[in-house]
Amino acid sequence: MVLKCYSWNVNGFRSILRHGFMDWLEQTDPSVVFLQEIRAEWHQIDPYIRKDLESVYDVCWFRCSLRKGYAGSATLTKRPLNFHHVKGLNIEAYDQEGRIIISKLCRR
Repeated sequence: MVLKCYSWNVNGFRSILRHGFMDWLEQTDPSVVFLQEIRAEWHQIDPYIRKDLESVYDVCWFRCSLRKGYAGSATLTKRPLNFHHVKGLNIEAYDQEGRIIISKLCRR
């Protein structure tokens, strides 16, 4: 099995949605997408987009807890891949901005 992994500093998830992210995702068909600077909370994303993403990917969304619309990261892992995600390093000073998700591919 070949894993296609992408890492992308999106500078705002809602912005890339307006610029064709869902089309890119469908055409590229990545196994894993690591997103930085999502600058949004999951509930702010259109429910239809959330449903579309969750129908194909496990979504780990780590928002910034300091202020809305700042920093944050997300990891999308295609099903049926079995990933375990940990949000942050468990160090509050580093984790408040939601910049680190540790993702480990697990054997079944």
